[in-house]
Amino acid sequence: MIITIAGRYGCGARDIARKVAADLNYTVYDDEIVTAAYETGGALLDEEELRYYDEGIGSLISDDIAGQSETEEETENMALDVLPLDLRLNAAIQGALNRLADNDDCVFVGRCANYYLRHRNNAVMLFVTDSEDNKIKRIMKRRSCNADTARKISEMADKRREEVYSFFTGGKWDDADNYGLCVNTGVLGEDGTARLIAELVKLKAKQL
Repeated sequence: MIITIAGRYGCGARDIARKVAADLNYTVYDDEIVTAAYETGGALLDEEELRYYDEGIGSLISDDIAGQSETEEETENMALDVLPLDLRLNAAIQGALNRLADNDDCVFVGRCANYYLRHRNNAVMLFVTDSEDNKIKRIMKRRSCNADTARKISEMADKRREEVYSFFTGGKWDDADNYGLCVNTGVLGEDGTARLIAELVKLKAKQL
């Protein structure tokens, strides 16, 4: 079985993915997707280039904001300037996702995995969100920043993800039609959401 989990920045998607993987004894792939993409397309891309253009650039953006190393305008421009325009990255990520999906029961975090793996019958595609207050609290705790900075990080990271998804897939990142299930983490909490997803996957597996 394959699980793809996308979500708004600060909603706990990465932690939920790890909890689901632990429950089902699956392998979770997050930053590891970038390493696999380098192994797939390393002749055309170096790993630093892949990591720079990866959607995880949100962490770099947050470091700049929290450290006040850029003005607000300069930081916003930086977020737009790193929009990946190199189709080599697209091919490398797609190849890596399919190779990993062929070899293991796994959970993929982000990287347009729901789109690239959409034709697989054994795939469950999920989108995770949460209330604005909950997202801000998570970001403040993780980044050791104030609420205003956390809000900027959230907005910029989500904008980044929307642009990446639109560029590579032509679709809308947060459109419910692109996923089998959309979940608000605030309803059941991270642990409850992870259990819900695990049970859904078990039911899906029985139907195959």
